Amino acid sequence: MRVLLSGLLVSLSLSAQEPAPASAADANSTSQDIATLKAQLAEQQKQLELLRAAIQKQQDALDKASKEAEAAQAQRVVPAASLGQVASTTPILPMPAVVSPKPGTGLAGQMGQPEVKSASPLGFQIGGATFTPLGFVDFISVTRSTDLGSGLGTSFGGLPYSNTTAGGLSETHFSMQNSRIGLRVDSVWHDYSVLGYVESDFLGAAPANPFVTSNSDTLRMRLYFVDVKKDAFELTAGQTWSLMTPNRTGIGVLPSDVYYTQDVDTNYQLGLTWARQSGVRFTWNPNENFHWAVALENPEQYIGTAVTYPKALATIAPAELDNNAGGVAIPNLFPDIISKIALDGGSPGHKAHLEVSGLLTGVHTYNSLTTGDGALQHFTKIGGGGELNFNFELGAGFRILSSNYISDGGGRYVGTGLAPDAIVRADGSPSLVHSASTTAGFEWQANRKTMFYAYYGGVYVPRDLAIDADNKTVIGYGVLNSTSANRAIQEATFGLQNNFWKSPEYGALMLAFQYSYLTRNPWNVTTAGQPTSANLSMGYLDLRYTLP
Repeated sequence: MRVLLSGLLVSLSLSAQEPAPASAADANSTSQDIATLKAQLAEQQKQLELLRAAIQKQQDALDKASKEAEAAQAQRVVPAASLGQVASTTPILPMPAVVSPKPGTGLAGQMGQPEVKSASPLGFQIGGATFTPLGFVDFISVTRSTDLGSGLGTSFGGLPYSNTTAGGLSETHFSMQNSRIGLRVDSVWHDYSVLGYVESDFLGAAPANPFVTSNSDTLRMRLYFVDVKKDAFELTAGQTWSLMTPNRTGIGVLPSDVYYTQDVDTNYQLGLTWARQSGVRFTWNPNENFHWAVALENPEQYIGTAVTYPKALATIAPAELDNNAGGVAIPNLFPDIISKIALDGGSPGHKAHLEVSGLLTGVHTYNSLTTGDGALQHFTKIGGGGELNFNFELGAGFRILSSNYISDGGGRYVGTGLAPDAIVRADGSPSLVHSASTTAGFEWQANRKTMFYAYYGGVYVPRDLAIDADNKTVIGYGVLNSTSANRAIQEATFGLQNNFWKSPEYGALMLAFQYSYLTRNPWNVTTAGQPTSANLSMGYLDLRYTLP
């Protein structure tokens, strides 16, 4: 544009340089022509100035639009969180993906899309996608006053009594099983932010002799999902933390968004409602204060090992209801339907989070021993549960947290399946079992390196009894002399974490400690000499190096 303007000015100047007139008349005519040309030139210069101003205005508008586009792209970046702000079992120091507002040289750039670059020094790019390895190396020592026999994760419902062999022995273990390995993939396609996430540990089904020589721990899948966002809408599909698991803030799916305590114990805190399972989730985030999600998740009608079956159905019922050995053979009725509403607010140092969740689930059975009307052979019960969770800061770094759950037929979400969903009556029909659980405690980030925490957790499962076909035998949950049917389980925990150092470039080195005291009370113990409760003390030490 500037070249064209310069050429126009030169041509106008040349046209004004006429030869000297040959006569007075010609001189007068020439003077008038020159005056006219000067007036025209002045008018053209005025028009050029207006054109320059219009061009500059257009350039300013383009610069403003570019900055707004850059800001919009930046909003799709996942904010980084410090190690002290997320659960100790979170596998990474979460690093934000950096979105360039201009097309790059990769595949995404060739398609006119923004490039996504990893903020992690371990990240690399293929085409328009950025790959960020994640994980940590975990060395854990656990010592228990009673030989629980469940490895790193505490089997809360199976504490042995003092009059048993295991109840008279203590145990100590070293393990690397909780070490994690995973990968995060970030990309942008048109107006969609796409996240792929996979996370594994080594707590899978172990061989019979894993600790004799080689300690051959088994790799297992924890999380594996894709998450797509556009404006206020989000779709997630794959294996994630269940929507029934409490969130620290919002309704995000990344581990740093989920509340599963700071405990070193790989089964977390007693009373916590959680699961990791396959499903699809739709989330609406209209603003930073309100979030709503609906999920369809993998169901499992669960009965556990503490229910007494009708005598005639002792071999049939375990094939219909999972007694911890059902595998993939359980005939579930429909997916579990879960909805959650979350509210966030407050000011810096006084943030608050409140969420309410609802569960709809079902159990159906079939009594193949009866004949006649099919309606008398097929039985269906619809149940569910409700959850109220909250956390708030009393001051900068000091947070109070509480999670509370009650259900009728949703017992498998209580910790590690600490309550059955149902029992089976004499005619083969299911009866839904009530259950309730809670966790409450605090987390205090005392300084940049050190965090203290303490929690209480409790589970309560009422009896659910029926009469067998002989009209005298009591069956169900909590029958006489049933030492495995728990009435109440409680756990008190405190611990600390200390970061020796942490850096976005080099990762973090942390030492964590946890102490817990557990008690277990069964239903109706009347056998002479049988203890009326079981208890256990345990301590964990965890040395962890987290990848940058």
